[in-house]
Amino acid sequence: MPLPMKNEKILLLEDSSLLASTLKREIEHRAVYEVHIAQNFGQAKQMLQQQQGYTLALLDLTLPDATQEEIVTFFRKAAIPSVVMTNHFDEAQREYVFSQGVIDFILKDGPTSLEYLFALLDRLHRNRRVKILLVDDSRASRDYMKRVLEKHNFQVLDTASGLEALDTLASDGEISLVVADYHMPGMDGYELTQRIRQQWSKARLGILGISSHGANVLSARFLKVGANDFLSKPFLEEEFTCRITLNVENLERIQALEQTAIRDFLTGLYNRRYLWETGAQLFAKRRDGKQRLCAAILDVDFFKKVNDTYGHDAGDVVLKAMGGILSAAIRSPDIVARIGGEEFCVLLVNRSQTEIQATFEKLRVTIQEAVIFHNDQPIPITASIGISTQVTSGLDALLNQADAALYVAKHTGRNRVVFHEPEPV
Repeated sequence: MPLPMKNEKILLLEDSSLLASTLKREIEHRAVYEVHIAQNFGQAKQMLQQQQGYTLALLDLTLPDATQEEIVTFFRKAAIPSVVMTNHFDEAQREYVFSQGVIDFILKDGPTSLEYLFALLDRLHRNRRVKILLVDDSRASRDYMKRVLEKHNFQVLDTASGLEALDTLASDGEISLVVADYHMPGMDGYELTQRIRQQWSKARLGILGISSHGANVLSARFLKVGANDFLSKPFLEEEFTCRITLNVENLERIQALEQTAIRDFLTGLYNRRYLWETGAQLFAKRRDGKQRLCAAILDVDFFKKVNDTYGHDAGDVVLKAMGGILSAAIRSPDIVARIGGEEFCVLLVNRSQTEIQATFEKLRVTIQEAVIFHNDQPIPITASIGISTQVTSGLDALLNQADAALYVAKHTGRNRVVFHEPEPV
């Protein structure tokens, strides 16, 4: 599998050639970053004058031609987010670098620190897709938390009350984590947590409770009504970001497990289990007259010949390609699933007969024209498609009709779209 495109640039300021080359190799291997090395402060300034677009700087604070204050101040004024690296770190240094807006610090004391750095870089890249809602009636508190989280590339929304938070959650389905203060007028954080859990599970939406009063008692209360975590004010910046990261990663792990249970491992499409569970819900709505439902079954033509001619690895390549084609062509609320071998199923919701015909004819042509290579050999493929839009007693009957139409397509020349015809009365 090809590596992702290196679409972000890091300026690495490090005077140790060995460490710099090691970091560059490991970072570029593990993440979507392109690393440029500067071995002294003067070289770093020259590189910034010659090239724009650095999204991050990794800064060694112990250099022969600059003080730590000069290094940190320069990059702050250049508006380049920075992570500092040092052999020695004390409380005064910690307070100074965070006061200057530095994202984090890494103590260069062994492999564990480097693993932390690699994890941090990965997180900074992925955090751009994570949305967090802050709920606190204190503007100063919200501004502080927002500033810290935005340094770590999170998308941040904020509200001053529980009611506003519920409205925001109802209108924005992409929020992953809520940070809720306890002391708020009208609806406190405890009640807000209860209200949130009535609609969103722990696996879908995380809640981090915070408070400056009665932390021991409140922590237990928050957790009992559904919070994922609790943090007492005042807190260190690093503790806050570590707790946020921990909760986001827990959510990602849970959601990854859920996806594994409903996705086909080879193509990334939904699996048979998801098709039947969700398809049954769609069919129930059809029965209530709330929507129309179309079922289609696709089969790769002469798939056994592909395996026999090019090998089973080539068959997997074809199936993965089919997964990509179908994912691009079929979008939510429609469903596409691999139901076994080279066979796929599509459920379309609320489409006219004309739209259905056009969708699958276009899909048939796309598959026929797809350029699929294995070991530098082109593998031509086509697919036969059977469709049913008839009123049936259940989802299985609808799929059986689509399968019958597929049988006709296979036995009348393949590479064609066939609609199921109802039996004459």
